[in-house]
Amino acid sequence: MQARFKPAPARGHVSFHLDGPILSQEDGWTLDLTQVTRVAFVQTRVKSNVFRHMDLWQGDLRHSVSWSGLAGDWTTDPEAFAFLDLCSATADALAKVQPDLRITWGTYGRSRKWMFAIGLIALIAGLGLFPIAALSGVATSKLLTAAIPMIALVLIGSTLVAGYAPWRKQPTLAAGDLRGVLTRIAERARAPQS
Repeated sequence: MQARFKPAPARGHVSFHLDGPILSQEDGWTLDLTQVTRVAFVQTRVKSNVFRHMDLWQGDLRHSVSWSGLAGDWTTDPEAFAFLDLCSATADALAKVQPDLRITWGTYGRSRKWMFAIGLIALIAGLGLFPIAALSGVATSKLLTAAIPMIALVLIGSTLVAGYAPWRKQPTLAAGDLRGVLTRIAERARAPQS
């Protein structure tokens, strides 16, 4: 399989070639999928941007295939679908050569710990600012006005703490199941919006 797409709007095209268990990036790296020790698929949305990447480790060496673009435009971007097709084909190839390999779904490692820490800080700030403000003698009208951002901090913080808690098991899926997940994402994106 050949795939060619722009990993980001401001970058040039990158070509990938998947031949059996060998994945290679043109003028870059080559990876034997039988040697892959860990895989993660991450998708993140920040404001109006979507970031997706598939990370494949060979021991401590990480190889990434990535795509990013505008959230509103990716549903019609052939670059995004070329990326998803390459990830699906790579997962299928992995399933053939390593049927027991699990793919981590979502943010992992240090990024996951940072998201938890940010959530914890927001939660503590949201919960702690209200009593401090109340004890400082701030007027009730100002206190009620300040309650809205404090509640927002609590909601955002608790969502991040719950979602990225280090004691929660990271979601995984079998390598052979990734194609189905990515196909559903693509089908929903291509479906007419009502």
